[in-house]
Amino acid sequence: MIARLVLAGTFVLAGASKLRDRGGLEESAAGLGVPSSVAPAVALGLPWLEIVLGLLLLPSGTAQPALVALVALLLAFTAALARVVRRGDQVACRCFGEASSEPVGGSTIVRNVGLIALAGLALAAGGDLGLVTWLDARGPGGVAAAVAALAGVALTTAIARRRVGPGRILLRDDRLPELRLERRDGTKVSSRELLERPAVLVFVSEDCGPCGAMEPDLARWQRTLAGTVHVHVITDGAAPGTPAEDDGVTTLFDPGGSVQKACRIPATPSALAVDPRGRVTLGTVSGAIAIEALLRSV
Repeated sequence: MIARLVLAGTFVLAGASKLRDRGGLEESAAGLGVPSSVAPAVALGLPWLEIVLGLLLLPSGTAQPALVALVALLLAFTAALARVVRRGDQVACRCFGEASSEPVGGSTIVRNVGLIALAGLALAAGGDLGLVTWLDARGPGGVAAAVAALAGVALTTAIARRRVGPGRILLRDDRLPELRLERRDGTKVSSRELLERPAVLVFVSEDCGPCGAMEPDLARWQRTLAGTVHVHVITDGAAPGTPAEDDGVTTLFDPGGSVQKACRIPATPSALAVDPRGRVTLGTVSGAIAIEALLRSV
């Protein structure tokens, strides 16, 4: 039962976190190999599937089928992760919504293997008892064990979502680091100049195909939002030293990608919104769909 409780808590939390990040989840699904025509349905249905399966782990009559379904889901997801890691693609995790947008990697696979092993143990133990019956049989000790298991899941998830370091994206109310960027002509620009009014920082890369496809949208966003919010497009390339904009997009340059690293951008394209005080108002999102949704929210 403890294994089932841990799995239930994990999947209910994961599903609930994804509900607020449909755009980012759709981008991640596409990055993991889901056809673009199917990705919106996956982004809509997966959070609810995880929540329902997590809850079905608790009654005795549905625990075993739910465990089998969870193992199948985890195996499929892990296989997709392994393909992405092998290719070296940068795909945001989104396992717990926008707060877990670090690129998938070996640690993501190890975590999934651990969950599969835990589900295997629960299957081997059988599901003869439901949660209420189990608690009644165990008395106060069972209640304490159940509370400790769920508290452990919640604490581990909170630490993972808010951990400090290069793997954790900037979230709402985080402070933006000092930005040292260059205009196209090579002149310097500071954070103070960038944040005269609310701003959206869009991070792109020179060798990023989806970033190039976004250029018409970037130019449109800069024009249509100019009166209310600055849309700053930041690329990790070096400033060419010429005054002309050759693609209609006003771009700032981050030689060496130091600003992108300081802002803990997990992949490109990504974006976040900040206020004139340098506080993040909308946390980091990745992918064209999620970025457009962010811009519609500012």
